[in-house]
Amino acid sequence: MKLDLYGIVDDSKLDDANSLWPLFETIVNSIQSLEESEKKASGKIEVIIERDDSQQTLDGIYDHAPFANFTVIDNGDGFNFENYDSFLTAHSRKKVTKGCKGLGRFLWLKAFDSADIESVYYEDDGWKKRNFKFSIHNGIVPESNIESLKSGALETRVKLNTFHKNYSNKTLLSLEGLAEKIIEHCLPYFLSENCPNIVLREAIGNKEITLNKHFKSEIKDSLSNDEFELEGEKFSLYHFKKPKGKHELHLCANNREVKSKDLVKSKDSKIPNLQKRIVPEDGQPYFYVGYLMSSFLDRNVNSNRTKFDFEDNVGLFENEIMDNILDQAKVYISKYLYDDLSRISQSKKSKIDEFVKNERPQYRFLLNEKPALYDTIPPNLSDKELELHLHKQGQIWELEIHEEGKKIEEKINNKDVDKDFLKDRLADHLSSITEINKSSLTEYVIRRKTIIELLEKTLEISEEGKYSREDAVHSIICPMRYTSDDIPFEEMNLWLIDDRLSYHEYLSSEKSFKDLPMIESDSLQRMDLAIFDTPISFSEDRVNHNSISVIELKRTMRNDLGNADNNPIDQVLEYVETLQSGQEKNYAGRPIRGTDKTAFYCYIIADLTESMIKRAQRSDLTETADNQGYFGYFKNYNAYVQIMTYDKLLNDAKKRNQILFDKLFKPKFNIGK
Repeated sequence: MKLDLYGIVDDSKLDDANSLWPLFETIVNSIQSLEESEKKASGKIEVIIERDDSQQTLDGIYDHAPFANFTVIDNGDGFNFENYDSFLTAHSRKKVTKGCKGLGRFLWLKAFDSADIESVYYEDDGWKKRNFKFSIHNGIVPESNIESLKSGALETRVKLNTFHKNYSNKTLLSLEGLAEKIIEHCLPYFLSENCPNIVLREAIGNKEITLNKHFKSEIKDSLSNDEFELEGEKFSLYHFKKPKGKHELHLCANNREVKSKDLVKSKDSKIPNLQKRIVPEDGQPYFYVGYLMSSFLDRNVNSNRTKFDFEDNVGLFENEIMDNILDQAKVYISKYLYDDLSRISQSKKSKIDEFVKNERPQYRFLLNEKPALYDTIPPNLSDKELELHLHKQGQIWELEIHEEGKKIEEKINNKDVDKDFLKDRLADHLSSITEINKSSLTEYVIRRKTIIELLEKTLEISEEGKYSREDAVHSIICPMRYTSDDIPFEEMNLWLIDDRLSYHEYLSSEKSFKDLPMIESDSLQRMDLAIFDTPISFSEDRVNHNSISVIELKRTMRNDLGNADNNPIDQVLEYVETLQSGQEKNYAGRPIRGTDKTAFYCYIIADLTESMIKRAQRSDLTETADNQGYFGYFKNYNAYVQIMTYDKLLNDAKKRNQILFDKLFKPKFNIGK
């Protein structure tokens, strides 16, 4: 039977996250060789690291350069006839009781160019040495690779040559980092009492770490263990804390890691309230690491030990077996971390509640109705990130309510439906809709408060002693060069002037006469005579036009409004004359009739400079009681004219909306307490 080496290597799966597994498999082979040796009590393993010397720095230190070669040395039984024969046999069952699939050595050729093997062993009453190279191109060279020695000592060297760049660049680790990775992968062996002594050493500089000592000093004392049963299968979960890294759960089979789950980012294994690093009230910051072991996992690992067989069992519930295992493990992890997670949860909840109370009260209903959402929100979010999360959850709930409404509608048409059950379900549904409506109203009130604050800031004089440009103020009240067909209702803040102005047939802002559907004119002239002189026309009735209003906005603190050619009172009356001339159409394209009976309301928003006051007085307008404007009626035009300052505009808007802001942002007093 021929062996297709290329095919086997090609079928071997090795993703970036597992790029060091060929090294781990080599170390495990050495551990297992010593387990079978008569001299296992004195067993030792040395791992020598060679790095890419092209990355060497000027001072000769390059202990973070990419890995290039690894050499694993042990004093086990070596490549005697039985072990060498097993090496030559794909899918060898020699170590099947140890969970070995007989394919680990093919991972060498997945990540390395070749492997050099040199083994001194004792067999048939004599010392022998076997020396050969293993590569994908040539297989085993030479095939006759055994010689006799007069004397010797047990030693096997496996050198993995030339780590492929696509893997080596993904494993830029310090010696300490590599030590932790090896311990994590082989933790069950370190937990046993007869793990051989393993030394990790840099080839240059001779910096070394004894993994057994590192395990005892950094890991063993903090280990805790939980046992649980699931569907008749027993599982053992080991917990420990480490100062660096990330929160992970390792699923192990046959004494080594198979899968690693990120407990912060992975959807199927995420632990609520687990932040990037846990900082206890007293003690050192740490990361959680868990190891899950079971004979069930041992039996169900694939041939490459990269995943479990039941992970491919994706049906209606998408890998229900793995989900059940992870859910049960998360219960015990949460218990192990209970004190710190509870503190994090409470701190996070306080922050969320404070943010919602002071900044986004529209989400109160969401958190009240769905308190479980607190656990879905990651700790330490910024205000912006928190708002995005709440907004998304609110949209999800609205969709759920909509779907529930459709289901109830279907039930109503079913004659066999339980009427009492349907009544209760409908009541719950209507209650949810009410809460959604409250949220929408809350959001609208918050928008009003924001718009008022923005207008107030815009009207302030700058540090250079200048006032804001007129287009800045105009854009707040209504976007420029648009009509009511072009912008949503929410962006027209006419309520700043008068809430009644929000209800209209048509609105134009900074548009030419030619662009308006109700004006028969080819003129490109805009209705305003200055940069910020923009009228906004609207009517309450689509047919008869009971009232038409014109709003004229003037630049703040403008002092030339008394000039004959720059008189805002004359400007608005000229607009009225044009509208009364009978040349206009309504929004539907029909001529406007009866405009002699139409009431015109003309608002002029301008600061009361000396020239503006003179013009108002000459027009026989009456000063308002608050001294912040003028008003009057022009009988020949059937037009009411009101002049108000920007301060009055701002203050009146504040007063009209203050009751809404108080109800929303100020707490109610409980007289009973």
